[in-house]
Amino acid sequence: QTQQWLKKIPDDPGGLLRRKFRYQYSQDRKAQENQPW
Repeated sequence: QTQQWLKKIPDDPGGLLRRKFRYQYSQDRKAQENQPW
């Protein structure tokens, strides 16, 4: 069952990394905006 699941996912680790970094970046921006200094 795991093999079928893996086949459905496009082999694009770079895209996943970009998405992750973009998410972390936006989270960091929000955190900085909320700091009162």
